[in-house]
Amino acid sequence: MQTYKSADEVDIAEGDQEQINALCHLYPIEVLNTLSPSGFPIHKLKLKIRAPILLIRNLSPKTGL
Repeated sequence: MQTYKSADEVDIAEGDQEQINALCHLYPIEVLNTLSPSGFPIHKLKLKIRAPILLIRNLSPKTGL
């Protein structure tokens, strides 16, 4: 079994440090990683080694491709 995790870093622009620190205290990364809203992938993806997988991605969501 191979486990892949989503990224859990915050990209901080200059001048937004105080706002990011306030939000990090309200919503810790550990809590956010447990959420699975509709349409979003899960935080931990577990795949069996050598198991076939199918990746689906919209090339152009506006045109339905």
